[in-house]
Amino acid sequence: MPSSDLSETHQVIVDRSLDGGSSVAIEEIHACPLCGEEDYTEVFYGSDDRHGFQGEFTAVECLGCGLVYLKQIVNPERAKNLYEQYYTHDCIQDRKATVNESHLFTYLEKLGLVSLMRSLHASVFRRSVLFSRYIQKGDSVLDVGCGHGNLAHVVTEQGASWNGLEIDAKRCAYVRGMGYRCFEGTIEEFLEIRSERFDVLLLSHVLEHCHDPVAFIRSCRSALKPGGRLVLASPNYDSFDRRKFGEKWLHWHAPYHVCQFNQSTIGRLAVLSGMTIRSFTTMTPYCFFVRQRSAPRTGSAFLAWLYRLQPIVSLYLLFRDWFMPGDVLIAELVTKGAGEATRGASRG
Repeated sequence: MPSSDLSETHQVIVDRSLDGGSSVAIEEIHACPLCGEEDYTEVFYGSDDRHGFQGEFTAVECLGCGLVYLKQIVNPERAKNLYEQYYTHDCIQDRKATVNESHLFTYLEKLGLVSLMRSLHASVFRRSVLFSRYIQKGDSVLDVGCGHGNLAHVVTEQGASWNGLEIDAKRCAYVRGMGYRCFEGTIEEFLEIRSERFDVLLLSHVLEHCHDPVAFIRSCRSALKPGGRLVLASPNYDSFDRRKFGEKWLHWHAPYHVCQFNQSTIGRLAVLSGMTIRSFTTMTPYCFFVRQRSAPRTGSAFLAWLYRLQPIVSLYLLFRDWFMPGDVLIAELVTKGAGEATRGASRG
């Protein structure tokens, strides 16, 4: 069973300086952060191919529960230093698309199919990726790791109240500047100083960054009202793209993505956290599909066509995800009910 004391399962192997006088420590993990098993098999070896942080990292698959996790991680207490210097949440957008240059697009537009595809794509995108189908009128919502508050308008359009939680002070200030409430800090720090509880917690691509996912989800559960819901989106290790692209899969993203989940390990995580899975689905966002196939990652020459044909590509992904597992898993977890203790849950 993993110890709650990280010093017993983590060992510092190198200390690395960053710009501005800060530093991070790279540590070796000796046991699976989900079940505590020490045996594993290596599945990936690589580096930070986006932001340039120096170092090599190995991802392994636990032989006990199947969780895939990094053996070398940035010390959790100093991870904020790394994120402030290197990390961004940019996603490829359709800003440069010149759709009218595509003869196929023009032909489809004359037939009236483009507007139909756009409507279908917008409906699917908003309901699946942006969580609106999980929000009910009157809900109080906490968006954990809210970034620049991209989900705020989706929540408020459903008649619910949106609140952000973000460790980055600059992003917090940005969200507040838009007129929304945003708390600076971690979920643990929020629980220490505030008694407010919520109907829904949103975790949009946050879980994969967590060094201790069980402790993190337990803390999230404590921020929910009895019967509350936790909705999370995270890369899907069982996805079609992961199997197709292997070590070039977009979401390895070392050292920022610490854990890679699938339906089985999300289910185990829910049980250990005192929650149950109400629903589970997978899908492939258009921006991930394009980024995965963009040069220089795969040397793709048809990136411009993917931009121009976004509605067509998005509908292709919609149908593909019916038959093959998508690149992102979306799970809705619910509390087992007030009074059910979770602190004694075993990870073994």
